[in-house]
Amino acid sequence: MTMVVEAEVTPVSVIPDHATVLIAGGGPVGTALALDLAQRGIQSVVIERRTSIKQAVKAQELSAPTMEQLERWGVADEIRRRTKGSTHATISFRGPFIHQPLGEVSWVKPDPEVVAQIPHVAAQRHLNALLRERATELGVTHVLGWMVDEIDAQEDGVTVSLRTTEGDETASIAADYVVGADGGQSRTRLSVGIDRNESDPQARHYNLVVSLPDLAEHIGYEPRGGNIVWTSDWHATVSPTDLGEHVWRGIVGPFPFEHELDDEGVVNIMRRIVGADVTVEVIEKSWFPIQSRVAASYQKGRVFLVGDAAHLFPPKLGQNMNTGIGDAANLGWKLAATINGWGGPQLLESYDPERRPLGEATAQASLRAWQATVNVQKFANINGDLPDPDTLSDEEQQRLVETMNEVSYVEWNKDGVVLDTRYPNSEIVVDDGSVAEPWEHTVYIPQAKPGHRAPHAWLPGGAGDAAGESDRISLYSLLGKEFTLLNISASEAEVEQAKSDAAGLDLPLTVVDLTGHNLRGLYEADLLLVRPDRYVAWRGNQAPAESEWITALGGTSRRQLSAVNAGGLEATATGVVG
Repeated sequence: MTMVVEAEVTPVSVIPDHATVLIAGGGPVGTALALDLAQRGIQSVVIERRTSIKQAVKAQELSAPTMEQLERWGVADEIRRRTKGSTHATISFRGPFIHQPLGEVSWVKPDPEVVAQIPHVAAQRHLNALLRERATELGVTHVLGWMVDEIDAQEDGVTVSLRTTEGDETASIAADYVVGADGGQSRTRLSVGIDRNESDPQARHYNLVVSLPDLAEHIGYEPRGGNIVWTSDWHATVSPTDLGEHVWRGIVGPFPFEHELDDEGVVNIMRRIVGADVTVEVIEKSWFPIQSRVAASYQKGRVFLVGDAAHLFPPKLGQNMNTGIGDAANLGWKLAATINGWGGPQLLESYDPERRPLGEATAQASLRAWQATVNVQKFANINGDLPDPDTLSDEEQQRLVETMNEVSYVEWNKDGVVLDTRYPNSEIVVDDGSVAEPWEHTVYIPQAKPGHRAPHAWLPGGAGDAAGESDRISLYSLLGKEFTLLNISASEAEVEQAKSDAAGLDLPLTVVDLTGHNLRGLYEADLLLVRPDRYVAWRGNQAPAESEWITALGGTSRRQLSAVNAGGLEATATGVVG
């Protein structure tokens, strides 16, 4: 288990006067962005109101795309080593724990052939601690015990007023850019006047963490894995945690939005879940609305929003933190490219139109998944608590489980939501006129159309410089830190032309030679240009035209303009593989 050491409030005397990028919020999303920037040579200052990482049980599922980003940041293997979380979740449909489950369904995971990393279960606090360690090693400054008070955003920079969490000291930092990763009540968002679009709250759910020290004594066994307990009043998703042998987490609802729950109410809920008068020790209690909350814009000038500051979903699909990690991956390379001079003036402007529609779609998918779970009892014709399976015939039990699985299918089967994230109208994607397969909640079809996640492939060991002794290697491990040109089946002349054009535009480029691997059927082109966040920027059978390069870069960059004004530009494409 990750150990978190309590830190002191950062003294005002050591708070820097200036930050290239100031990140408000040191949770996993803000810290991931700081790490991404640091690995691209951009130092940031992270402002975090807590002095230690909160030991909460939340955001436990790290999706395949999140694990792929963690691999890119060099921490995927370490988070697996530290947490040893389950990668093969099973969901039990059941009444009280005192009865055996009615049946089980698998929490469907993506096909391991189409992802570079399989999902992993690890509580948010462990990931947060690991990201902070690595970011600190790379020189990221963490200002702890402080929070954003006010933001004065001007065209040429941002002034951020800070105060301690206790409110007894103040400070000020001038920043080139500010990123709000400071949660659902984001001071960053409020300070710059970005509204939030909110659906009407449909209900309230509770997040409960309790110790049940005598559970096994009362029911005769120790339940494992995920459990969905339905009663005539509410349902609960209940699973063990890594906080101790007898510590469980329950997400319970729906309750009326105005409902209040005290500790006695928690005890009653847990005893109903168990079906016996077990000892219940309340460790943590919080609530969240069943509601979509998405910022009206993710950007205002030099200020950006990521993670919960930008979007909040009902947690039925487990996508709040995972979507935030995707925000960080999208924004990080764009900030670095702009600051380092090779990104065009429209590059940062693409962040909101790419990520906000995705946030809105994920919010709606999460609401659908919640409604499906609520509807289980209605469609299964259950008028009370789920029955004891001993009272049902085998046929009745099978029919009931099949009905429950069918109705709640969209919660356990979410490949489309997780993997088929696409930017169909992005201004920095060169559309090739092809027609994409329709999006589906539960299905992911790899598509190399520009604006889509670059299809993953496993290559035989020995392909490329990074293969080593492995039997096979992930294509993603060959991608460069910035742009990558995949040569699927192009001529040497076209590849050389692309390399020369990229050098002329001062674009950092890695070239990966995949000829001979029979991948044209997957990518449907001879050449593929992949962005740093692993989305397809362009594809074609000949080297990109200059206008297509410039589109992918967000316009003519400062470096290009400087080179033109100086009468020429010399640069070299780097990192040629194969």
